[in-house]
Parts: sequence; C-alpha cells; structure tokens
Amino acid sequence: MNSESTSSLQPKCTFATGLLITFFAIGCGSGDALNRQAICGFVNVDGNPLKHGLIRFEPQGTTTWPGVMVEILDGQFCFSKDIGPIPGTHRVEVEATQFHGFAVDNEAAYTAAVMRTGRSPPGRNLIPAAYNSNSTLTVFEQDSNDQTFPFDLRSKP
Repeated sequence: MNSESTSSLQPKCTFATGLLITFFAIGCGSGDALNRQAICGFVNVDGNPLKHGLIRFEPQGTTTWPGVMVEILDGQFCFSKDIGPIPGTHRVEVEATQFHGFAVDNEAAYTAAVMRTGRSPPGRNLIPAAYNSNSTLTVFEQDSNDQTFPFDLRSKP
C-alpha cells in the first residue's frame, strides 16, 4: 500500500473511531431507558393478606415489554425502580404459593430443598384462574414512582 492511499484512509478511520466512541458513550449512560417505576401494593384474599405468592404485571395494548414479577409476603409486594414496570396498561396475575423459607429465585436454597426432600417443592396455585391464567385484572401504571395498588381478591370469584 502506498503512502497516498494510507493517508486517505486515516481521516475515515478517525471518523469511524470517533463515531464508535460516541455511540458507546451514549449507550452506556446511567439513565433508565425503560423508565421503570417503583410501586408497591397489597393483595388480600377474602379480606385476609395473602401469606405468600407472586404478582406479575404483563404489558398490554400499546405498552410494550418487559413484563415484571415480584414476590408477595404477608399480603405486601414492592417493585423497586430497577425492576419495576414501565408506565402503561398491564394485565395483573396473582399466584398463591407455599412459602418454603427462601426467595423464589434463590437457586442454592431451592437445590438444597430438593436434596433434603428428594423432590421439588410443591407448586400448587391456591388462587382461582380468574386472577392468574384467565386474569382480567388490569392497572394503569403512571409515569410516577411510589404508586400503591390494592388487590382485593375472592377465593370464589
């Protein structure tokens, strides 16, 4: 390659390098591109706090991914801003599960329970399908943190 063609490549390479640096600097910012929201709430069944379960917010309509899920303990749930839902309409699903003494995503504790009992912990859902697989519960999550959502469910909807 002669020096003339090398010198004509240098400005192109410099421009491409600058463009890549700009792209990565913008893409690696600390802002939350999804605009997740911190929300809390409670789940009662027949007037009593749900002892243990899961609540999912599944985006609907023009609200797009991601869906989110968090544990319910003693009737209360909270999504922190880093894992919460994005603003918009969400279908809500509630499941009641038996509490096994560890968080649902604690793989080490789950493995220890399987090793101790020789089987997976039971996963029977005690909440009617009208509130989970066939749920018509919806919420509109606003672009505002610290919202509270109450859910008063019935064991026989």
